[in-house]
Amino acid sequence: MDYRNNPAVASYRGIRNNNPGNYKSDGPAWQGVVGNDGTFYIFADDTWGLRAMAKDLTSKINEGNDTITTIITKYAPPSENDTASYIAAVASDTGLDPDTQLGTDADTMHSLIRAIVNHEEGASASQQFISDADIDQGITMAGDPTTVFPAAAIAAQANPLLTVAILLGSVWLLSLLYGDD
Repeated sequence: MDYRNNPAVASYRGIRNNNPGNYKSDGPAWQGVVGNDGTFYIFADDTWGLRAMAKDLTSKINEGNDTITTIITKYAPPSENDTASYIAAVASDTGLDPDTQLGTDADTMHSLIRAIVNHEEGASASQQFISDADIDQGITMAGDPTTVFPAAAIAAQANPLLTVAILLGSVWLLSLLYGDD
């Protein structure tokens, strides 16, 4: 869901930016980004922000940072955060020992993402604004090759009539090129 213009989320920067993981705009260029607020990315909707989290966490785990301790130490380094408290919070929320080796299955990813969003935004805001279905959709998008063209998806959300016109024009052009006349 797009929370950018929702006054109820004004005090929750990550929710307002559809960036519940609070990814900084000096990091990787994530799909679904529509701008930044000077420090953090703004995503088209929260599922794009959750997709970024799923991609980032999967990469960290696949690179060998496969425990809550190693993931959070990279995700929220001690130079910027109280990393020990962050690790403890995520371990508590997931019910996992901070040094247990993690996989990238959907259940583990869902649990990690929820715990990180709880810590980043507060459990109340996390539960109120980020649904389990949104987390699952973000995880699905992270592994879904149809998200390779995010500009088209964002454009379709922003202006569906223009998107339809472009698609119809494309069909017309293809019929001219490859038609049976």
